Amino acid sequence: MEFIIYYLLIINIVSFCMMGMDKHFAIKQMQRIPERHLFLMGYIGGGTQLLIFTPHS
Repeated sequence: MEFIIYYLLIINIVSFCMMGMDKHFAIKQMQRIPERHLFLMGYIGGGTQLLIFTPHS
């Protein structure tokens, strides 16, 4: 049970960082993180965090 909690915690932290990096890249007009990578993070467990912080463009 502890493994699942730690797994979800780490995945959510990583997906949060990816979203922050993508936002930074968008502001600086740099190459952004592909959506498929963000969707993959959501698929493997970071979905809750990605739904909350997904930019609406």
